[in-house]
Amino acid sequence: MPRASPGLALTRRVKGIQDHGTIISTKGVVKQFAAQSHVVGVDLDVEENETVAIIVPTGGKTTFLNILTGLYIPEEGRVFFRGKDVTNQKPGPGSPRGS
Repeated sequence: MPRASPGLALTRRVKGIQDHGTIISTKGVVKQFAAQSHVVGVDLDVEENETVAIIVPTGGKTTFLNILTGLYIPEEGRVFFRGKDVTNQKPGPGSPRGS
């Protein structure tokens, strides 16, 4: 089951499908805009065949997804895709984040 900052994520594991390990992982991700923090210290591990819902009261969901896809680079922390650090990679052809 993924680990996440309190109140950030809910997961449901799909039964009966073979696992191939962690697909995406974040460690200590922080993103700020104009001195206001939108994502603070997020640790998340998502295993293959898991469904994850991001649940927070206000703000941060879209920012966090933009970090996962490479549209935003976090001020702190790391993003991993299948064990490879992709924190500073933009999505695009040949990139693990894009096609």
